[in-house]
Parts: sequence; C-alpha cells; structure tokens
Amino acid sequence: MRLVIDANVFFAALLRDSVSRWLIIDRRIRLYAPAFLKTEFMKYASELKKRSGLSDEKFTRLFYTLTKRIQFVPDESIMLYFEAAKTLINDPKDVPYVACALAVNAGLWTQYKNLKNDRVNCIGTTALYEWLYDVKS
Repeated sequence: MRLVIDANVFFAALLRDSVSRWLIIDRRIRLYAPAFLKTEFMKYASELKKRSGLSDEKFTRLFYTLTKRIQFVPDESIMLYFEAAKTLINDPKDVPYVACALAVNAGLWTQYKNLKNDRVNCIGTTALYEWLYDVKS
C-alpha cells in the first residue's frame, strides 16, 4: 500500500508510542511525504520534543527511525500538482500533502475528514490499522 503521511499523523507518532508509530514501521506500507514535512518538523521540533517526554537522544533517534521509512518527494516533483490539489481541499496547509499524493499516485494517511474527495483516497489511522490487521475496533 502506498500512502502519503501528513504532518499530524507523523507528529502523533513522535509524541507517543501509539498505533501511528507502529504503522509507520510496518513494511507493508510504502510511505511518502513532501519535503515540506521536514520544514514543518523543524518549526515544531522543540515543542514536540518537550511534549513527547523523551530525552534529546531518544527523540532524535525516534525521528530518524521513523523518517527512514518515508520517501521524501522534492518540491519540484509535486509543484505540477499544486493547482489540482487546491481544488480538492479547503486548507492551504494541506496542499503539499494532497499534491504529493497526486504526484506519486498514492492515498493520503490523514485524520482530517474534510480531505475526502474522489481523486485521492484518504484513510485514517484506525481504518488503516483495521485494514492491515483485519480487525474491527
């Protein structure tokens, strides 16, 4: 399964040992993200580290462990899809993620219900877990 991970899902995985964290390392999922995710991380890194309760070393190690599983798509590769992405969503902050999904022909792993559309298949964490592990919550 090919998915673009959005920032909020990625940040949730950094904050606590959760289903999101375990899904990121599940090898059945091929993850992508716009390079923009790294910029967003840098913007919130100190707040995320503090909220995680992890030491600097553990937080840095976790960040690198999770990002090793993500293929970051350069801005140049997704720019052609920005206009199309803008027509599919309301929040401009989500445009890079939807454009990335269009560029790599993948679904979008997000918790936002307002991103549902007919061009990009969106899936939440619970639904992804249930699908991969064939369980119902």
